[in-house]
Amino acid sequence: MNLHRYLRFLRPNPEADLDDELAFHMQARIDEYIASGMTRERATAEAEQRFGNFARIRNQCVEIDNQATREATVKDVLQTTITDFRFALRQLRSTRALTAAAVLCLALGIGATTAIFSVVDTVLFRPLPFRDADRLVIIGEELPKIGGGNFGTISAPDYLEFSTLDGRIFESSAVIDNAGYTITGPEGPERLKGAVMRSSMLRTLGVRPALGRDFVAADDSVGAPDVVMLSYELWTRRFNSDPAVIGKPLNVDGMVATIVGVTPQGFAFPPYGLGGTPGLLFTPYRFDAPTLKLRGNVFNSYMIARLAPGVSVKQATREANRVASGISHDHPEVFGRDLPMKAAAFPMHERVVSGAKRPMLLLLAAVTLVLLIACINVSSLVLARAAARGRELAVRTAIGATRARLVQQFLAESIVLVTSGLALALVIAKWGTRAIAALAPASLVQGYALGIDGRVLGFSALVSVVSALVFSLVPALRRSDRGIASELHDESRGSSAGRARQRGRRALVVSQIALALMVSAAAGLMLKSFVRARNADPGFDATHVLSFRLIAPDYRYARSERVLDFHRQVMDRLARLPGVTSSAPRTISRWWEVGTSRSRPKGRRSRRRRSAPTTSCSPGSSRR
Repeated sequence: MNLHRYLRFLRPNPEADLDDELAFHMQARIDEYIASGMTRERATAEAEQRFGNFARIRNQCVEIDNQATREATVKDVLQTTITDFRFALRQLRSTRALTAAAVLCLALGIGATTAIFSVVDTVLFRPLPFRDADRLVIIGEELPKIGGGNFGTISAPDYLEFSTLDGRIFESSAVIDNAGYTITGPEGPERLKGAVMRSSMLRTLGVRPALGRDFVAADDSVGAPDVVMLSYELWTRRFNSDPAVIGKPLNVDGMVATIVGVTPQGFAFPPYGLGGTPGLLFTPYRFDAPTLKLRGNVFNSYMIARLAPGVSVKQATREANRVASGISHDHPEVFGRDLPMKAAAFPMHERVVSGAKRPMLLLLAAVTLVLLIACINVSSLVLARAAARGRELAVRTAIGATRARLVQQFLAESIVLVTSGLALALVIAKWGTRAIAALAPASLVQGYALGIDGRVLGFSALVSVVSALVFSLVPALRRSDRGIASELHDESRGSSAGRARQRGRRALVVSQIALALMVSAAAGLMLKSFVRARNADPGFDATHVLSFRLIAPDYRYARSERVLDFHRQVMDRLARLPGVTSSAPRTISRWWEVGTSRSRPKGRRSRRRRSAPTTSCSPGSSRR
C-alpha cells in the first residue's frame, strides 16, 4: 500500500492521496500500540479515540487544500493579467502613431454611435414619461367612404359618447386640442402656444400638478368661472417661480381667468407627435354650442384614454368601433345614411413616435456603418502590427505558447486600446448629444431629456467589449493557416512575404477601398439631394421676401369686417416703411401651409365630394 501511495504521481488524485496519508498515520499508531503490548482490537480502539472524528479531520484537510489551490490560482491569474497589461502598454508605447490612430478611430466611431443611440433610445425605445404609459391609448375615427385611413383624431363632440366607456373599458379618458392664447400684464402682451383639455387629462396621464390644483369636473361646465393652469416653463420665465401666483387673476384673450395650478417640470404636452407643440398654458375643454356644431366637420381633437386593468387594445378598438357606429346612426343629419364611421385604439407611444421612427432608425443605421468602418480600420492596423510582429509570435509559439495564451495577450492590448477610445468616445458622445438637441428639428427631440445615462453607458460598454474581442481574435486566429517554420522563413533576412500573405493584404485593401467608396457615394448623393432641395424653385422669387404671422384675437375682432380693416391698416403702415416695395396679406402666412376645401363638380351627380388643398391671398401677393 505504501508503494502505491508513493507512486501516486502517475495519476494525480489529491483526495486519494489524503486518504492514503490518513490511513498510513492511523496504521502507524495502531502498530505502535501493539508493540507496547496491546491487543489489536484495543490498539485500534485507542487509535480511533485519539484521532477523533476521522471524517471531520478529512473534510478539514480537503478544505485547506482547496483554499490553498484557489489562492494560488487567483494569484497566478492576477500576476499573469498584470504582466500582460504591462507588456501591452510597452508594446503600444513603442508604436505611438499606430496606437493614436486606432484610439481616434474607435473614439469617433463609438462616440458618434453612442450619441445617436442616446437620442434613439430616449425617443423610440423608452416609454413615455407617464405612469404605466403602456396602458395609454389614442382613439381615432375614420370615414371609410371618404378614404385616407384612420385620422388618429376624433371630432371633439364625439368624445361625449366615447367617454361612456370610462369605468368599463377605460380607467379614465380625456380630450385635448392645440390652441393659442394671448396674455397681457405688466410685462406686456405675449402670444403663447397652449391647449384646451378636459379636466381628467392629467389624471389619465398619471400626472399631478407641481403647484396648486388640477382642473376639476366643475371647471368643464359651460358658464363656470374661467381658470387656467401654467406650464412649469411659463411659471418660471414669466412669473419668476412665485408660489403666490396661485389664485391670482390672469388676462387671457381679453377675459380674466384665475390661475389654479402649475404643471410639473419637464411636462411637455401635447408632444410634437400629436400634431402640435408642447403647451405653455392650459384651459378647460367646455362643450358649448359652437363646439358641438363641429361634429363631423372638424376632426382635430386627440382623445387619450387609459385602459382598464385586463383590457387589451383589441378590446378597446372593438368597443370604440361600436360607439362610433352608434354616433353615425344617431346623427344622420351630419353623417347621413351612406357615411358610416369607424374608430380604433392605438398605443399612445406608437402614435407619438410614428413621425420620428423612420428618420431616427436610418440615422442609427448610418452611424452604425461609420462604427463598422472604424472597426475595420482598427482591425487593419492591428493586423498590420501583428504582421510586423510575426517573428516574435512564431518564436513564442515555438517555445510553447498556446493559441489561448496569444489571444489573452492580444486581448490585453485590445482592452487598453478600446478603453482609451471609450474614454474619449464618451466625451464626444456628450458633445454630440448636446449638438443634436440644439440642431435637430424640435418635432423630433423637444420634450425629451436627452443625455448619457446607464443604458447608454451599457450600450457603449457592449460595443467596446465586442470590439475588443474582435481585435484580439483576428491577429491570433490569423496564424491558423501558417506553420512556425514558414513564419520564421518569411521573417528571415532577405525573404519576402509569402503569396498567401500578399493575397490577404490585397483583399483587405480592396475591401477597405470598396467600403469607403460606397460610403462616400452615399454621402455624396445625400449631400446633392440636400443642395437640390434647398435650391428648388418654389415658383416665385423669394429674394428679400419677409413673412410673419399676425393674430387677430377673436375677443377684439369678432366680426370679419373688423379683421379686414385690421389687415388694411397693417398693410398701409407696412407700405410706408422705408425699403418696402410691396406687401400683401394671406390667410396662411407660409406658402407650404394650405387648407382643405371639399366640393362637388357642377352638373354631375355624385355623392362623394372631392377634397383639394387651398389657400387664400390678396391680388398683390402674387407680384414677382
